[in-house]
Amino acid sequence: MIPGRRFLPYAFSGGVGFVYSSAVVHFWGIYPSKSTLTQWFLTEFAMKGRAIAYQLAVYSHDILLNVLLAIPFAYVIGRLRPKRDWAYLSVAVLVALMLNYGHLVFDLRALRFLLREFGFYMGIVMLLVSLPIALTLIRRFGRIGNVMAKS
Repeated sequence: MIPGRRFLPYAFSGGVGFVYSSAVVHFWGIYPSKSTLTQWFLTEFAMKGRAIAYQLAVYSHDILLNVLLAIPFAYVIGRLRPKRDWAYLSVAVLVALMLNYGHLVFDLRALRFLLREFGFYMGIVMLLVSLPIALTLIRRFGRIGNVMAKS
């Protein structure tokens, strides 16, 4: 057996977390300015004084998109052997979390400001749950690991 071979899937899942984090940041950097749905949420909810409806619509939309973005990455993690999906997911999510929020350890002024914002917490929650939800959906409705038997 090759020394360190058992750690290879963990390193690979860390790489998946890195690429996932980069893809999500890139997507959210472009999407809001190109989406007509974002503008529609503003005109139909926020500008008509329905702030709670606006927040619910935006966060529901964002959670759905984050889970959809996570599906290909969750699929790759689900294909790793030996089967330790939740351990691999944990590594990928921790890498993504450190890439997106790790810099705040060195910028305490920004962190103090962000700790007062609900969107900051929603961003962290979405990052923490998107990959696990995506893998759960794939396991439930997909074909990874022969979960669905052919009739």
